[in-house]
Amino acid sequence: MTKARKTELRVPTADQIEQLLRSFSTAPTSVRNRALCGLLWRCGLRISEALALTMGDLDRARGRLVVRCGKGSKSRTVGLDAGAMALVDAWLAMRPAGGRVLFVTLAGKTVSASYCRSMLIRKGAKIGLPGLHPHALRHAFAAGLVREGHSMPTVQKSLGHSSLATTATYLASLGEDEAAEAVASRSWMLPV
Repeated sequence: MTKARKTELRVPTADQIEQLLRSFSTAPTSVRNRALCGLLWRCGLRISEALALTMGDLDRARGRLVVRCGKGSKSRTVGLDAGAMALVDAWLAMRPAGGRVLFVTLAGKTVSASYCRSMLIRKGAKIGLPGLHPHALRHAFAAGLVREGHSMPTVQKSLGHSSLATTATYLASLGEDEAAEAVASRSWMLPV
């Protein structure tokens, strides 16, 4: 049984997320936060999954990221595109040496989920996206995959969902016009 959502989920567009990513400065914590937000969006990670990533979970050669601490203790492998990898590389160039966890404070401690949530609310408000939260970036990832023409099973697997019904709730943000355009753009003709 799915819980009813108390408030309508606002899923940011790709342009809005790019605006968010551009709003970070070149200070080390901003570079880290930009990389974290980039991974949430481009890999569809939950905040807990992103904060549990270790240095060994990055596979640059294959463009992949291993999520070892997924929901329900499930692991999965997700794609890591060049743009997201560039954000991570910028953070790694500034990241304090030592330790296994990817996203750490400048003192080498693990970044907390509550810090990330409040940081996104603050950053979102500054750029006109009130109430922005980490999970909205995950929803934007799912919607982006569908807009790019990827199948529902691909989206499901990327998100680490056991049920396609759960994945479908992530796509409720896709509008009626978008659905109509997608169907109208299909090509098919009966040979005469």
